Amino acid sequence: MLRPVSAPRVLVIGYGNTLRGDDAVGPILAERLREELRAEGILVLTCHQLTPELASDVAACECVIFIDASREVPAGEIECRPLTPLPRGAASLVHTLSPEQLLALAQLVYGGVPQATLVSVGAIRFDFGDAALSPPVAAAIEPALERIRELIRLDPRRAAGVSPPVSAHELRAPRSPEEPAG
Repeated sequence: MLRPVSAPRVLVIGYGNTLRGDDAVGPILAERLREELRAEGILVLTCHQLTPELASDVAACECVIFIDASREVPAGEIECRPLTPLPRGAASLVHTLSPEQLLALAQLVYGGVPQATLVSVGAIRFDFGDAALSPPVAAAIEPALERIRELIRLDPRRAAGVSPPVSAHELRAPRSPEEPAG
């Protein structure tokens, strides 16, 4: 698929419910990125859930980064993993989609599928009406932003590399003098 000239090179989608505690981490991270990343070629979106209407934006970019809260990742830890579209016929079209279903829809309808990465922040609090992040998730905001900035700076082929879960503490831990810097 030919990419439209005006299409963003990188699309960042932070999703989750801002009224359900830690579920707000995706939109919070996306909004912070939107404030600081005013570069041409980067589009930052926030939404409550992934819907079929996002497929055209996904298909038009080179790289998409999804940001979400996860119960499967330990609280406050950050996990990045590459995504691929679900196999044809494996996804049903509904009002809300997983990132893999959205990639499959973009491929099916628009013929394009970008390099894709899911950035998951381990979360524990999903209560309705709770607008505050839990302490471990709040502590993971800056390390998660740094990881996403790294993904955006990298070549899309390298950005999709799997990284093991990293805790906010590990990202801030100072190196010993004997330890090499890179």
